[in-house]
Amino acid sequence: MRDIYWIGTRPKVTLAVVSCPRGDSRLRSDLVELKVGGIDTVVSLLEPDEAAWLGLGDDGLMAEEVGLNFISFPI
Repeated sequence: MRDIYWIGTRPKVTLAVVSCPRGDSRLRSDLVELKVGGIDTVVSLLEPDEAAWLGLGDDGLMAEEVGLNFISFPI
């Protein structure tokens, strides 16, 4: 299981930080692990060229295929 770091806030919101999933052939299994771990929405901060370089070019589509919401917010 990937490490999921839940953040305690006031007022209480459900927010966590996880490391970047592994790309290419391992992406689906990493996303499934996040789903099983209680994550329902993934927010990617990667620029499109960074995502492609890391093998995460299909991360949004694959996240939705495994039942996760996906938001791209490149910074």
